[in-house]
Amino acid sequence: PFPLLYFVYVLDMGYTLGWFLLYVTFHFITLFIISAVSNAGWARKSILQNRIQRDKIGNMRKKIVEYFEEVETRQEYKGYFCSIPEAIIRGKGDYLLDAKGNQPVLEEEIREYVQDESLRKTMDCTSTTEKSRDRVETRTAYTTADISWLYGREKWKNLCCIGAIKTEFERKGVKTEEWHYYISSRTLTSLELLHHARMEWAVESMHWILDVHYSEDFCRIVNRTIQQNLNMLRKFALSLIRQFKTDSNSKRPLSQIMLNCLLNPSTICSILQN
Repeated sequence: PFPLLYFVYVLDMGYTLGWFLLYVTFHFITLFIISAVSNAGWARKSILQNRIQRDKIGNMRKKIVEYFEEVETRQEYKGYFCSIPEAIIRGKGDYLLDAKGNQPVLEEEIREYVQDESLRKTMDCTSTTEKSRDRVETRTAYTTADISWLYGREKWKNLCCIGAIKTEFERKGVKTEEWHYYISSRTLTSLELLHHARMEWAVESMHWILDVHYSEDFCRIVNRTIQQNLNMLRKFALSLIRQFKTDSNSKRPLSQIMLNCLLNPSTICSILQN
């Protein structure tokens, strides 16, 4: 009879469907296990490569520290440290170094001189003010070639000028300031000190952008040539974006322009055409 045949047909379809679902489930589980094993192997390989790279960098840093420790203990140069300033002068260049905490005596000597108002008035002085959105930044530079009083000046090859830059920030009525102290083998005016220090900050800013926006410090590529090629491509892309920002008088930050490029391909065309 028809109802009995219909029942048998449904029972057979259910049996077949059950086997089909079991077959699909088995294959999915198999693929998942294979994928997990392969990913685990890739992760172990990546971790091992990163560990090898860190060991290489650590050994390189250790060798550099040992080299400078050895160099500074040698007495080949009477009264001078055979270190960075010495190497720069031997290369027929001039140096402008930021006196930081790694030279506490030098930094303290320059700070005491500059912070004395009567002495600071005798120094060459230049001030610039820039406004960016709601922040006002004022930079004031001081320089002097009078360093006869400076303790330990003979340790720095051809040292003939010291300087300081006071940076004042004002944002939403809140004011902060910071000081940076410098030594130089060339007699600089305060305007020249502002220019050269700004160039140094530009380099630091570039490294910061590469790290924040491109995560360059977390790049897992081990090959040195590929790393250098990617670094050049990133800097080239940043230069295009900066040129586009300047020509279009855009007040958007670089990160916003980069995000617009990601969301809207026409923005990329505009940057390339520019």
